[in-house]
Amino acid sequence: MSGYDEADEAVAPPKTSKMKWIVGGLVLLLLAGGGGGYAAVTTIAPAEDGHGDEEGGHGEEEGGHGEEEGGHGEEEGGHGAPPAEPEGPPVPKGKAILELDPFTLNLKGSGGARVLRMRVALMSSAKQGETVEAETARIRDAILTLGSDYTWTDLEGVDGKMHLHDELLERVNAFFSKPLVEELFFTDFVVQ
Repeated sequence: MSGYDEADEAVAPPKTSKMKWIVGGLVLLLLAGGGGGYAAVTTIAPAEDGHGDEEGGHGEEEGGHGEEEGGHGEEEGGHGAPPAEPEGPPVPKGKAILELDPFTLNLKGSGGARVLRMRVALMSSAKQGETVEAETARIRDAILTLGSDYTWTDLEGVDGKMHLHDELLERVNAFFSKPLVEELFFTDFVVQ
């Protein structure tokens, strides 16, 4: 008997990607005040050089240039981490998403007893993303002003939310000589 017992074997903790630590640090940095104040813009440009995630490309697949051994990631003499991908659903190529800070507003006729808490994101072309972002203060003002003109019963059901959605999109695009905001998304919507 060798004295070796399988129960004495140390269990190695699961490997975690250094990318998770990098992304976590970036998120923490953004939350700590490096996020730019009013909004965050995420832009995904079309890939023109063929460096995708497929095998042999610059992604994270085997033989690529990602985090795998011998690649260009942080392990084994790499060239730094690949660009962090945005959290949440992927942004369509060639588009920009402007995520506005959360809104909390009193609903009309409630005497302050009913409030609407919502988050709004605006999608435009990547080329127009900076133009839309430059109007963030006016866009926020328009959303707050229009939203506070709604009552609790106005917002009941899908029809009420869609009516607010359509009015907000129209009002936001009124700031530009031509409609630049292709879509408006409610990413959070709570009436209390």
